[in-house]
Amino acid sequence: MRVREAIWLYEALKRYPPNELSPAINIGSSTKHFREYTKPHIAKYVTDPLTSRGIKLINFDLKEGDGIDIVGDIYDKRVFCQLKKVRAKSLICSNILEHVRNRELFAKRCGSLLEAEGLIFITVPYSYPYHRDPIDTLYRPTPKEIASLFPGFIMEESSIIIDSRYIDDLKRYSAMHIFMRVCRLFLPIYKPKSWLSHAHRLLWLFRPYKVSCVVLRKGV
Repeated sequence: MRVREAIWLYEALKRYPPNELSPAINIGSSTKHFREYTKPHIAKYVTDPLTSRGIKLINFDLKEGDGIDIVGDIYDKRVFCQLKKVRAKSLICSNILEHVRNRELFAKRCGSLLEAEGLIFITVPYSYPYHRDPIDTLYRPTPKEIASLFPGFIMEESSIIIDSRYIDDLKRYSAMHIFMRVCRLFLPIYKPKSWLSHAHRLLWLFRPYKVSCVVLRKGV
């Protein structure tokens, strides 16, 4: 999740009262360390504002770790039943859809977790480099294309936000770190998939990353 993406989520979430959001499931939440230290803007703009408003937030991820409340695969019947018991009124699904092979089934599972008139806040890269986690299907949808995965849902808000560029990211690194990244470009035979992810970012050296964002409401 990028900073401006997190700010968009903050603005979108704050428009709804706690009784329309709580309990909420944060799908693909990663660990507390990731949210607070690796990507501190996630805690600053998304998770902390929710909990400070008294919203019960359930962090869900495929891997186990500190700050993850429910661990497992959403396709696993046992895990899905555990999530279903939350009786979620809202879901946060940020930067997940480009990493699943069957988007339609994943969307169906997410929709099934929500109570009637529940809300789902979704962000997906629209113009962004290849990035594995552990795969990247290169799904780069418009807001309308995201909404089409959720039949029976009404789009309440949509936007394509413009973020920074790769050159802006590089400015935060040390000279040695940048030197190592340049050297990495000349070693495509070493971990080629990792090299592809690294090299692909150069296409965004001077053009901005873009992210599709939507808020969908489940029908009665």
